[in-house]
Amino acid sequence: MSPASDKFAAAENLVRIFQAQLHDVAGLTSEYQHVASQAIPIGADIWCVVLRLRGNCNGFAALSLPARLSDQIALSMIERALEAEFNAAQLTTDLSRNTVGELLNMSLGAYFASHNQGRATFIQSPFYSNTLAEQALFDDMAWHFRLDVSGGSLFLSCHMGFNPVEGD
Repeated sequence: MSPASDKFAAAENLVRIFQAQLHDVAGLTSEYQHVASQAIPIGADIWCVVLRLRGNCNGFAALSLPARLSDQIALSMIERALEAEFNAAQLTTDLSRNTVGELLNMSLGAYFASHNQGRATFIQSPFYSNTLAEQALFDDMAWHFRLDVSGGSLFLSCHMGFNPVEGD
C-alpha cells in the first residue's frame, strides 16, 4: 500500500477499535447511540477521527491519535484548523450550514484523549443553533479543546460539558 493508504487504513482501524469499545468507555451510557465515525486528514501525518454520537451528552469518549510531525508543528497545524472551524461556527446561527455542526451533530459528546499529560493548548467556543429551544440548550454548553503531546503521540481532545441551570 502507498503511504497515504497506510495512514488511511491506520485511521480506519482506530475507528473500528473505538466502535468496538464504545459501550465500555467511561462516561458513556446506554442513552448514547453511535451514529457514524469518519477519519479525516489534518496535515501530512495527522488524522482526526470524528465520532458522531446522539444522545444525552453528559459523558465523554476517549481515543488517541499517532503523530509523526514535531510537537510544535503538529500543535500549530491542529490549533489553526480548530480555530478556523470554530470561528466559522460562530459566524452563523444555523448549525446545518457549517462543518462543525455537520460533523459533530447537536448532541455530540466526544473526548479525544487517553492521557492528560504533555504540553496543552486550550481553545473554547460556544455553539449556536437556529431555534430558540436549541439556543437555550447551546447557551449552557462549552466545548473545550486540548492538544497534548507526550511520548511521541499527539492527543486531540474535545469535551462538552453542561452548566446546570439553577431554579426553575
